[in-house]
Amino acid sequence: MNAHNPAYLEILKGLGEELARVQNSTDGTALMLALKATAAARRRRARQIRVQPTSIARRRPRLTRGSKRMPARRPVVEPAANRPKKRPHSLKLNVEQNVPSASLH
Repeated sequence: MNAHNPAYLEILKGLGEELARVQNSTDGTALMLALKATAAARRRRARQIRVQPTSIARRRPRLTRGSKRMPARRPVVEPAANRPKKRPHSLKLNVEQNVPSASLH
């Protein structure tokens, strides 16, 4: 980036405004941690393989719900997390339970 890029100048201006709001060391520490978390999230997002939402919904329950790489080992015996069950595609059950009907495309 160079100093003549308007996006670069906008980022620097926003950073200056954030630094002007810092009044004590606690605020400064919080700002630094927030900036670090934002940078880490960008790096983490780059490692993911993007997939369509439908393919995530079709996965077996024990597989990861995200688009992260699968571990190169045998799957664990117990389920990974206690996540809510998928709703059945049964209009009768959904009406009885008073929940929105899970529909196909």
